Amino acid sequence: MSFIFSAPLSNALAEAPIWVTVPSQSTRGRRFFISAEHKRFAKPVYVPTPAHRELRTPHSGYHYDGSVRRFFEGWYFKVSLPEQKESFCFMYSAEDPAFSQRPGSLEELLIGPRFPGIGAQILGPEEKYICQYSNEVQYFWGSRHELALGNTFLPKKGASPPKREINPEEFCRRVEEGFQVTPIWHQGFIRDNGRQ
Repeated sequence: MSFIFSAPLSNALAEAPIWVTVPSQSTRGRRFFISAEHKRFAKPVYVPTPAHRELRTPHSGYHYDGSVRRFFEGWYFKVSLPEQKESFCFMYSAEDPAFSQRPGSLEELLIGPRFPGIGAQILGPEEKYICQYSNEVQYFWGSRHELALGNTFLPKKGASPPKREINPEEFCRRVEEGFQVTPIWHQGFIRDNGRQ
């Protein structure tokens, strides 16, 4: 099962559509929008995250400090579609990013166990669940001062994974499987890799 999503978000959700394509058997490729009024939109409109917005997400920024101590940070986004009587959520996590792989026995004796990984989960319409997880943390990025993060699980052949927010067309050219999230944009493609 896979999930493709592009969602322009704003501080007032009534002003921008949420556009999600769910290519799964249970939803038969339906597209969901926040309201009937937004059904006139054919494509989401991308706007780069403004640096000096009036309204900001509290506690924004990726909090990892570069140390080898145990670390976990997660992000949760819920979207409710009252007219469709559906809701779904996107959840992302980063764990022990100081390590590109699990520490060896000697390292583990010195610093304790570490479990590096990046996860993307979607609890979709009709309670369908998708989880993609990788122990490879080197393609994860997060802004220190803004709600902005992303990961490339699988780059396109010959392309380098992004290390910051990029426009959607470039994202599609460079990322086969992955995501990017900001306060006003949510985009990606994840595939359930059986680690549920």
